[in-house]
Amino acid sequence: MPTAPVALSELLRLAFPGGSEFIGAPEQRSRVVQWASVINLPLRNVAEIEEDDLILLPTDAAEADLLAAITALSQAGAAAIACIGSLPESVIKAAQYARLPIILLPPNSSLRGTHQAALTLITNRQAQTAQRTGQIRQQLEQQ
Repeated sequence: MPTAPVALSELLRLAFPGGSEFIGAPEQRSRVVQWASVINLPLRNVAEIEEDDLILLPTDAAEADLLAAITALSQAGAAAIACIGSLPESVIKAAQYARLPIILLPPNSSLRGTHQAALTLITNRQAQTAQRTGQIRQQLEQQ
């Protein structure tokens, strides 16, 4: 199935949970994402990461593993990383130095759900847009 490149800004608006925080330079919001992958740390096989991949990381990993992953993912050409909750300041600074944007998802987010929403947007923009519209409508009706 052919995929259409999606910008990080579109993922933030259409796929990621409300309250997600972008950490990076404003121009990095236009970075193209070709695919999304969830990886475990420590990172064992960087060859699985392709240029322009969005990488979803566990936040319960050791700080040293996160720092090593930032370096490897940046060198592999990853578009950005996303994780739930917060990251140590040293990891944020390393990502900024490596020019690798970070998306912090709200603490109650589902990594699996976010991964699925990102892939749906990448592979089927129309379906994801309809799903997101339904979610927003439901939120408005509950208010």
